[in-house]
Parts: sequence; C-alpha cells; structure tokens
Amino acid sequence: MVAALALKETASIYEGALARPQTDVSPGYAAKLKAQVEVSERLVRARKIKAIHERAKISETFEALRAKGEISSEIEAELDGTIIAVGNQIKSHSVDIEEVEEESRALLERVKKLSPENFKVARKEIARFIESGKEMHADMVDMYYFLLSIKSELDHETETGRSFHNPDELKAFLDAELAE
Repeated sequence: MVAALALKETASIYEGALARPQTDVSPGYAAKLKAQVEVSERLVRARKIKAIHERAKISETFEALRAKGEISSEIEAELDGTIIAVGNQIKSHSVDIEEVEEESRALLERVKKLSPENFKVARKEIARFIESGKEMHADMVDMYYFLLSIKSELDHETETGRSFHNPDELKAFLDAELAE
C-alpha cells in the first residue's frame, strides 16, 4: 500500500534527537564543538529535505487515491497514527530544546571559568546548535500541520464544518490541536 508506506517513512524522519553540545572542556574544545554543530546542521538540513520530498510524495499519493475514490479506512488510520507520532515527536523535541538551552547556560559558565579563550566561540556555536534544533522543530510542526490538512480533506465531517478566513483563528485552532 503506497500511502501507508509513505506515512511510515514520514514518522521516521524526525526519530532520534540531536546530540547534546560537546561538554568536555579540554584542549581543542572549540574545534570539536564547531565540528559537532556542523554535523547537527547537516542532519537538520537532510531531515528538512527528506520532509519536503515526503510531503510531495504524500500529496501526490493522496490526490491519486482521492481521484480514484480508493482511500480506505486503513489508510485513514495510518494517517491518524502518523499525526499522533509526529505530534509526540514535537512534544519530545520541545522538551529536548528546553533542556539543551538550560544545560547550555551551565556549560557556558563552565567554559568561561575553565577555558575563557574558548568562551566566545562556544557561545556562538552553542547558539547555532540551538538555532538548528529550533529549525528542525519548526519543520516538525510544518509536517504536523501538513498531515492535519490532509486529514481534514479526507474527513467528510469537515466538508460542512468550520472554515477559516482569518489566519489568526486558523493558527489558534491548529495550536489547540497540537496541544491535545
């Protein structure tokens, strides 16, 4: 089943958290940290590219199935499961980002004390690391909203349900859905 396979791949895009910033404040710390951040940024870019391809494949697959009237309850259940999986990944990743931010403040204090010559570089690289994590988080939220939009197109009850003409109302609705 093509649609179900695409959805299983979608849920796997964001599996695995990004590594935590280098904490061993030893000689070569700045270079090690910079290399680690670059690896994380490449991983985020790769995940983003894969997500773009997945969204295109899912759109194409669902459009073809919808045109043929072949969307089964199994496919809808798989979509629901994928929405739940991505939603859970978003929640988990949000916690990870908060932990990294908190750990990073303590780490920067340690670097400042133990290796002041590396402090500026460490602050810059850790900020890059956190920013790449936030970029990945935003991409996860985009995927979640994309999947919700596919679901709303399939959900016959929404055809006569609520429609949004105000972007702020739509955002509030989607944020409430994400919070559930």
